[in-house]
Amino acid sequence: MAFYLIRSKATPQTWADLIENPEDRRQPSVEAESLYGGKVHGYWYAFGEYDVYGLFEAPDTTSAAMLKAAISAGGAYSKVEIVPLLSVEEMLTALRRAKSFPYRRPGAHPAASS
Repeated sequence: MAFYLIRSKATPQTWADLIENPEDRRQPSVEAESLYGGKVHGYWYAFGEYDVYGLFEAPDTTSAAMLKAAISAGGAYSKVEIVPLLSVEEMLTALRRAKSFPYRRPGAHPAASS
């Protein structure tokens, strides 16, 4: 399974609702695991552009997209992003493959042939 970082920005109404009725939001996240076949590894609040961060595994990108759609549709967050994460080994493989990829940056001329 692949790892994903989810980050979201709560709406003012969501904060008002949580102030009125404080709730540990980790439990609903863990309960949802069986619905998408994944696993929640962590859930954090933060200061800054995003209010909530989570680390989870999902069996495929379709499942991750389903989570984004379902959470976004709920209306509690004004912004929801899901970022696929790569292991160091996956990135090393990508870098090795990139070395032989025939990309030429725009405006660069191919080497003159003799």
